[in-house]
Amino acid sequence: MKLTKRKAIELSIELWAWLAETGLRKYDYFEKRRGNIPFLACFLCEYDKQHGGNCSNCPFYKRYGHCMESYYCKWCMSDTEADRKKYATEFLAQLKELLQ
Repeated sequence: MKLTKRKAIELSIELWAWLAETGLRKYDYFEKRRGNIPFLACFLCEYDKQHGGNCSNCPFYKRYGHCMESYYCKWCMSDTEADRKKYATEFLAQLKELLQ
């Protein structure tokens, strides 16, 4: 799937809104809602990969730094649905700021 920066952000917002609402994992979203995409089930990673890779073209990385040092990492490490919802909501807020 060829992605523009805006489309990658919009699809990421859709994904993380669903995760914030459900507390489920990304693979659940792709299984139930989208089918698979290549490269880590992340639209921003896929966009970055299409434009050179190494995070240097990732809109999130450019604004906030590496995702593994963010609410995303906290979400990844969460064991409970409540924590996943909480961190997905925080990450979602950052993603929405990328459109401004």
